Amino acid sequence: MTARKHAARRPPEERDPDAVAFEAIDWGRAGSLPIDLDPALVEAIRARSTLRPITLRVGTDQIEAARAVAALTGTKYQAVLRRWLAEGASRSRAQRRHAKAR
Repeated sequence: MTARKHAARRPPEERDPDAVAFEAIDWGRAGSLPIDLDPALVEAIRARSTLRPITLRVGTDQIEAARAVAALTGTKYQAVLRRWLAEGASRSRAQRRHAKAR
């Protein structure tokens, strides 16, 4: 066994003298920091929420396009359609927010 493989099996605190074991951290004392998330990431997180089945009539050209994209990306075409819906909804929300700000 090489030294590299052996080192990867040791806990981080043995490999790095400044590392702290996760269990040793007092998370109650840790403060929170405000962060700005990328809107695309927010949509991705929102899209992971519980899915509900719906019936939606979609044109055959849209399904063919989704299947082509799915074949290129290695995903299911339903996931591609969901992503397109989520992106459209995100753009619509952004436009409404921008219109309210005027």
